Amino acid sequence: MKRYYLVNTNNNYRPNWERQMLRKNQVTAAYGPKEKTDVIKRGDIVFLYRNCVGIIAYGIADGKLIIRNFEGYMDEQHLMHIDRFRIIKFPIKPSEVTKLSRKLASTGIFYARTVSPIRPQVGKALLGLFKQRN
Repeated sequence: MKRYYLVNTNNNYRPNWERQMLRKNQVTAAYGPKEKTDVIKRGDIVFLYRNCVGIIAYGIADGKLIIRNFEGYMDEQHLMHIDRFRIIKFPIKPSEVTKLSRKLASTGIFYARTVSPIRPQVGKALLGLFKQRN
């Protein structure tokens, strides 16, 4: 069953990571939250979120977890490539995402987490919004 995830690009602390994610069509995390990306499986829909801006890109996870050394530490970076990757011209603002989630699923969104699951009805509605706007 396809699942939906919101992945924070960590732009406030590592702005180069967001650029890398967008340029290389991938999600990545390191250190404490690195294993949060491991829940993402092949076929899952991933939305990239920039703090205070909103959802800036989306695509379908390829399911192949890559573990790399990072900053001199063994196995500290986890990443996964995203297929059918789309950068969104007009990001979906956090307030819009929250409003949609509350309306369709009676729940909020946890933006500060590295990876947050999104209810299927909210994920499908977000995909519909992207198609309308881009």
